Amino acid sequence: MNNKIKYSLAISLLVILTAIFFGPAITGRSFFITGDIDGCDIVDYNYPVRDFLGASLRKLSPAVWNPYIFCGFPSHAESQGGYFYPINILLFSALPSPLAFNFSIILSFLLAGVFFWIYARTIGIKITGSTAGAVIYMFSGFFMAHLKHLNMINVVTWIPLLFYSIEMLLRKKQIKYIMLTGIIIGFQLLAGHLQLTYYSVITAFIYAACRFLSLNRYKKNKMELLKKMLFPIILVIIIAAGLAAVQLLPSTEFKPLSTRSGALDYEQTAKSLSYKPGDLLTLILPAYFGDPAKANYRRADAIFWENCAFVGILPAILSIIGIVFMFRRNAYVRFYSFLMLFSFMFILQNTFPLQKLLWYCLPGINLFRFHSRYLIIAIFSLALLAGSGLDYIMEQYGKTIAQKIMKYASGVLIILIIAYQLLSFGRGHNAMIDSKTWFDCPETVKFLKGDKSLYRTFTLFWNFRTLSSYRVVWALAGGWKGDLSPFVRNRNLLMTNSNMIYGISSAGGYSSIFLKRFYELQNTLAGTIGFNEQTWAARIPDNFLKILGLLNVKYILSVWDLRNNLMGIYKSVFLMDRMPDIKVFSNPYYLPRVLLVPHAQVLKEKNEILGTLFSSSFNPQETVILEEEPELYGSPSAEGSTAEINKYSDREVCITVNMTNTAFLLLTDTNYPGWKVSVDGKKKNILQADYLFRAVAVEKGRHIVRFVYGPVSFYFGFIISLLTIIALGVVFLKKRNSTL
Repeated sequence: MNNKIKYSLAISLLVILTAIFFGPAITGRSFFITGDIDGCDIVDYNYPVRDFLGASLRKLSPAVWNPYIFCGFPSHAESQGGYFYPINILLFSALPSPLAFNFSIILSFLLAGVFFWIYARTIGIKITGSTAGAVIYMFSGFFMAHLKHLNMINVVTWIPLLFYSIEMLLRKKQIKYIMLTGIIIGFQLLAGHLQLTYYSVITAFIYAACRFLSLNRYKKNKMELLKKMLFPIILVIIIAAGLAAVQLLPSTEFKPLSTRSGALDYEQTAKSLSYKPGDLLTLILPAYFGDPAKANYRRADAIFWENCAFVGILPAILSIIGIVFMFRRNAYVRFYSFLMLFSFMFILQNTFPLQKLLWYCLPGINLFRFHSRYLIIAIFSLALLAGSGLDYIMEQYGKTIAQKIMKYASGVLIILIIAYQLLSFGRGHNAMIDSKTWFDCPETVKFLKGDKSLYRTFTLFWNFRTLSSYRVVWALAGGWKGDLSPFVRNRNLLMTNSNMIYGISSAGGYSSIFLKRFYELQNTLAGTIGFNEQTWAARIPDNFLKILGLLNVKYILSVWDLRNNLMGIYKSVFLMDRMPDIKVFSNPYYLPRVLLVPHAQVLKEKNEILGTLFSSSFNPQETVILEEEPELYGSPSAEGSTAEINKYSDREVCITVNMTNTAFLLLTDTNYPGWKVSVDGKKKNILQADYLFRAVAVEKGRHIVRFVYGPVSFYFGFIISLLTIIALGVVFLKKRNSTL
């Protein structure tokens, strides 16, 4: 059997295993809804934001401003939606969102296996060992447990190809491998998980340095050689940064305005949900501490998927064989043995001082939490060592035809056993549901769609995790291995971000990084509600409802019985014991999205502004709180003035006003850099109003007020990325095989 046939069979096996695992998800008949005790990152975040991306692409519009959450949010700047990741752009522009989402997951798994196989073959691991390693890597516990974190697996998919590219660059010193390395890192940055990109790049740099020294160990003037290597390193950085500029510049603008504007504290990070020595058992016993898929996970000091690196007993044994018998004769085995040891020492932050040392010495590492995510590097190393171990076993067979048949049969059997164990774990951990059932329009949405006015909803109260309906649903369903109907019913509550799918705006939302002002406003609201968990009753102060009214909240969705002067106007029956009905309440303090306010009060201190907003005497229809002196001041009254929204889209709001007196037009959409305003075509200054919103002073008479979102960071980044792509194309056509 020639090598081409062997290669085809190996890759075909990876394709077949992927098809077996994903099954009906390939056709779109099923959809993943894997969650956890407090929510589902697919349902609450990853699918809605990518559905928004797909809708924007189909309108030929960049997904740069999301009007459906947080009273408006710079979605592209937050980055984790992977809005500019090439595979996302291709899939979500061409396919319906549920199918595109499924294929984004499927392709990540498959490409991870193929890329691993290519790299393993490049460093000398034979076909059987490479295939076994690929299966271990692509179906490992990290991929399976993080399937719901699409941006994470989009990033780690590229790790093996990154190492391949560096290996080939060091061997052949060709321009095309510099380009490939830069493109891969650029793709990782665009995929939207900076922490895992950081880990893979730092580890790849360690690999490059070790391989460079190994390849040049007999040469003199090593300093001169190192200086020569600075050129390709700089080129790689330029290419990666250039490709990802469309993402990096908006994210850089967003960071100081967000809740992640500074470094984290080491002591708090180390004590919070860290990886412990006992967690090493989950490499071979994933449910040792319980299984969230069965609602019996017992750890309060850990998160299952953050610590899950399940590979199974056979890969663990094979990796040990690889280390014991191949360590002395194979430089790659030595490197990956040390890298795996380094990985676990780094992750076990309360056991070894390595992470603390790096925390204060390695720039950027203090920006991240959950350093157990470095497990992916440990798994990558273990998979390569297991492949080497299988190679060693295969070498023990003789060369007769019968022995060769036995050799290949044994190799295939070992691969299938590994695949069976990993796929069984993955299938048990990740729930799939009928797509038609899941995407059927919820009853509450049908009710809300009957109101054609411009308003927002507010779901009470996902942010208080211990009071979340999802926690009850998860318990009632027994995780997600049993009856999934409670999860289907719970969609009626319009859990955070799911409102986006139906084109309904919410004053809430979920993101890994919040705008600081919204977060502070939300936290001020959070402590004002009284809950009774026994009776599922809650009392909301009028001041809370008034602020929701200012946020344009017309309807409040809740499983709680709200003991206020709220009017329950709709009820969706849950039909389950211990689960209250989902109710829709009308907010009596609801205000239109556009207000004409006669008076202004200038306050500059955060606490003073929030204190005034929440005071019982504050009337948002009479006074707007500004943070700078306006060009024009208001008047005694704006009575008789009118405002009509003529156009409301994600990047433009056009309003016609008829003013009886000079007043302030308040648009209760989040103010953010990039928004501009004009009155009758003349540029005006947007005033920061009521802590979060936009306002502009408008004189007496009829005027057209136009808000337009044109973020310079995005357009400048887009131009840089476009020029980088053009430059790469030119160099590839003319210089790709040139050497350094």
